[in-house]
Amino acid sequence: MAGATEEYNEYLGAKTARIVSAEQVENYTVYVIEVAAGTHTWTVRHRYSEFSELHEKLLSEKKVDKNALPPKKLLGNMSKSFVEKRQRDLETYLQMLLQKHQDSIPKVLERFLDFHLYEIFGVTHALAEELFTKGDMILSAGEVFHMTPMQLHAISTRLQMPRSPCHSEDARSDLSHVLDFVSKLKYLQVTGASGNLGSSNIVVSSLAFDMAMFKCLQQVQINQCNAKLVTGLDSLKKSLATLGVHQSTSTIKDVLIPAASSISQWKTEEETQDYLTSTVVPTWSTVTTADFSHNHIQHIDESLKLIPKVEFLSLSHNEITTLEHLQHLSSLTHLDLSHNSLTTVEALHTRIGNIKTLNLAGNKLETLEGLCKLYSLVTLDVGHNSIYQVSDVKHIGSLPCIESILLAGNPVTMVTDYRTKVLATFNDRSKEVCLDGAPTSQKEQDTVAVLQAIQKAKLAKEKDSKRHHKKLHAASIADADSADTASTASSISQGIDVLSTSEEHLRFEVEALRQQGGENWLTAFNVRQEDPQPLLLSPTTPQSQHWSPMSSPSTKRRAHSGHRSPARARKSPGKTPGKKSAHVPSIQDIQSSPDISPLARPTSLPLPQQPVQPTINVEEDKPKETPTLATLDNVKFTDYLKQVIQQKEETKDTPEESEDFRHFLFAGCLSIESPHSEF
Repeated sequence: MAGATEEYNEYLGAKTARIVSAEQVENYTVYVIEVAAGTHTWTVRHRYSEFSELHEKLLSEKKVDKNALPPKKLLGNMSKSFVEKRQRDLETYLQMLLQKHQDSIPKVLERFLDFHLYEIFGVTHALAEELFTKGDMILSAGEVFHMTPMQLHAISTRLQMPRSPCHSEDARSDLSHVLDFVSKLKYLQVTGASGNLGSSNIVVSSLAFDMAMFKCLQQVQINQCNAKLVTGLDSLKKSLATLGVHQSTSTIKDVLIPAASSISQWKTEEETQDYLTSTVVPTWSTVTTADFSHNHIQHIDESLKLIPKVEFLSLSHNEITTLEHLQHLSSLTHLDLSHNSLTTVEALHTRIGNIKTLNLAGNKLETLEGLCKLYSLVTLDVGHNSIYQVSDVKHIGSLPCIESILLAGNPVTMVTDYRTKVLATFNDRSKEVCLDGAPTSQKEQDTVAVLQAIQKAKLAKEKDSKRHHKKLHAASIADADSADTASTASSISQGIDVLSTSEEHLRFEVEALRQQGGENWLTAFNVRQEDPQPLLLSPTTPQSQHWSPMSSPSTKRRAHSGHRSPARARKSPGKTPGKKSAHVPSIQDIQSSPDISPLARPTSLPLPQQPVQPTINVEEDKPKETPTLATLDNVKFTDYLKQVIQQKEETKDTPEESEDFRHFLFAGCLSIESPHSEF
């Protein structure tokens, strides 16, 4: 108790008053009085006539001596010497009154020195008298009661003092009247001020007060106070439905978690974090309206999940740049984010999917693309942003419930026929939409219908054009496939024709050997099979004239036997033990052998060498380059063969030369070194 009394005396201190100056106003003098109550000081101004009225009231209450006040003077009362003397006398008079009534200052003296505005006892006395008279009427009418931070600070301070609630002799000034009233109050508005309170040195934002005295508050609005100095607000969680805080905070957390500065980790009751390392903070389960507009909030913190049932949220006139933690408000239907610093609202439907009214006016938005899936949206305000094109508005044209949209203050409003072009983006619902507060007129509806018809025709034309291009593309692909198929079939047919001709020549050659060699034709044919060089039939034989055996399949087998690989050469009969080496007769042996008919023997003409590959001319003065074997690997054999034969026929050689050329050509292609020997 002694400690509390000492703290009380230190806080309040002695009450003093002194006249610091005198000012001449027209034909009278005003005295400037400086009053002090503890650390609080303020000034009041009074003329001598007001001092006289105070003295008369104190006399009626027997609170002062009749001769204590300096006497009135009619003549010479404006002289400097007289004013200075009266100033000293009046100061002595005030000090005498305060010293005499230090513990219980008379009500008239409190009013005279403005104690009812700046001193905690004078403030509570004045409030108690008001509520004693009007309290019941205010409660029954359900009106919003206005209080100041100084009044709440005075009540909170008085409740902490070891003093009786009835500090004054007047029962109407009893503090219990105030406590009874605030415990029943439902609607409260606390309004502070910037800077100092009146003429005092009291800074309004430095005044702390406790809201725990209120038991039934359903709506509270706090303006121009310091939210960090407001305690007991969380005691209203069970009854409060509407919470408003303006010009009082820079974070939402300071309001919803009053002890946020002393809590490092916290969680809600619904979360399942570690109870040992986190502080459980109960939710504001009854709050449905939260208004944090006109503050200095820069971001939306996670404390927003402490008001999960909020339906209306206002964060206008802040400094918000990003939208966070709105997904915790599943019941939110009305959101005001106007006059912030938002530049984008991407995928807003993932955060506020059930929103009906959205205010984004006064931001820095350039497009409405992020609003395209807010299917429950009814009213949208995006005025005074940076929307330049009508196409930026098309993103909300398909919203099924939109009824009102405000675009005033955007550059897009300067576009020719702005209203009709914007209304046309809503298609069949254009007549139901109210743009910039004005309903759609009949003339605008007709213009919109024309624009929509033109747009539909344009879309149909583009659709037909795309369909036509697709058909042309498909037809070109089909033609190309048909051409490739025909070319492939022709090449295969030509190859088959060439092979058929080779077989026919082989049969012709065998028949010629049988007719000329008689019984020895088979021996001659075997000799030709073993000879690695190409042989010519006798030119005297009409049926085999200019015929080369290199074109037959047997020549291919002979070529393989004449060009053995090194591995096969090592396994030759001459080197295999126990076997006799077979003797392969040479051309001289065949020519001198009596067992072979002269008609079956090779002629004595020198063996023809493989001719140089012919040059294919594309132009008369620019011959084509002869393809190599590597080139032939990448070109169909039949196409190349046809080209070479046609080129040779154009040289106008004799029939005999042309026939020899074909023989050598087939022989070369059928040799073991040819990449087309499989043909």
